[in-house]
Amino acid sequence: MEKITKNYKLILVLIVVLAISFRLFYIIKTDTLEYQFDVGGRNLPMDSVEEYDRIYSNYAEEPYLARHIHYIMKLYNEKELPKEVMGQFYHPPLHHAIMAAFLTFMDNFNVGSDIKIESMQILSVIYSCITMWAVYSMLKELEIKPKFRILPMILMAFYPLNIFLSGSINNDMLVLMFSSLALLYTLKWQNNPSMKNAFLLALWIGLGLMTKTSIVVMVIPAVYVYFKMLTQYIKEDKKVGGLLVQLVVFAAVSGVLGLWFQFRSLLNGLNTIGIIQPYENLSVAHYSLWQRFGLSNILFMNGYNLWNYFLYTSLNFGLVYNQTILEGFVALAALMLLLISIYYIIINYKENKMLMLTYISWWISYLYLNISMPYSCSMNSRYMLIPLIIGFVMIGKGLEKEESKMFKTFIYVLTAVICIYSLIRFIAFI
Repeated sequence: MEKITKNYKLILVLIVVLAISFRLFYIIKTDTLEYQFDVGGRNLPMDSVEEYDRIYSNYAEEPYLARHIHYIMKLYNEKELPKEVMGQFYHPPLHHAIMAAFLTFMDNFNVGSDIKIESMQILSVIYSCITMWAVYSMLKELEIKPKFRILPMILMAFYPLNIFLSGSINNDMLVLMFSSLALLYTLKWQNNPSMKNAFLLALWIGLGLMTKTSIVVMVIPAVYVYFKMLTQYIKEDKKVGGLLVQLVVFAAVSGVLGLWFQFRSLLNGLNTIGIIQPYENLSVAHYSLWQRFGLSNILFMNGYNLWNYFLYTSLNFGLVYNQTILEGFVALAALMLLLISIYYIIINYKENKMLMLTYISWWISYLYLNISMPYSCSMNSRYMLIPLIIGFVMIGKGLEKEESKMFKTFIYVLTAVICIYSLIRFIAFI
């Protein structure tokens, strides 16, 4: 038995090594501005070193104006936050400050602007690796046996969306990392309500709010777990002083880190709360409610149906696709895997209520975003990787209890189809 467990652990190590290698291969094969959202540029390979040089001098002009690269270069060159709200300037600055600091660090080396800018993706790969570690730690926290941790880790390693995000230099990957760490430490605090876990949970949420406000959703499961524990302590007549101190620490740490930028903006006459409206050419408001939120032919991608676009952008990022029947069948496999994950979340909800609440909260947030902002960019699955992660984890939990060998085999086949497609796509077509 011990030998078998060691073999499973070796498999998991191999998966992580391959995942890191594949991410490095992806960022080496593609240019920094090639497959990005809201960064600036033409989403095409850079033509020459001179084009990289122009980013350093012309970052406040189109096609970089008010995009993430402008934000980064402004902090790098001018050492100050934007003084107006336009484009991506409403975002808190942690991600952009880290990228700017990295460029400053790269100035110590005698390399060209192309190497400096391309190397920023290394940070995103690191964030992606930390996210994988967080997911593996969740599997351990849920006491899922090593054998059943393999499939969730394969999906984390090779699901296309995870690889695309590992090369993104906007703030999506960093806020995902903090969100996954917040989810992990919500689990840890639920199992062990210590001051250390409360502080780290507050730290990840606070730093996440300094990156992108979408992580505010993670406050919901944190509050649920806290008051559930507080109620339990009161029922069992335990002292609640320690829990109350932890609440104060949590509020202070997450509040100060998460809200200072918004207060600073208000004091300077700027409103950075909310989201800047996208370009009108991305609007899907002219489509009917049924077209946007009803059933759609999953074998073909469209740019207006929420469920269709969610699945396809998790496979092609919404930037790289050649519509073929093969991609349609892979999308169908992804849909079936999604439905299976929902099935396992539902049947295991009693022992994982916090995960189900987190899952539902993210979906409500996503639906609200798309109702209030009917644009194709709002439908992109890059906003919804936490629910996908919960789904991957719960598939592992479900497989541990699953008695049907046929159903297990079906899940393994679906996973293999998606991951093989992913490997072929990134090796052959990108």
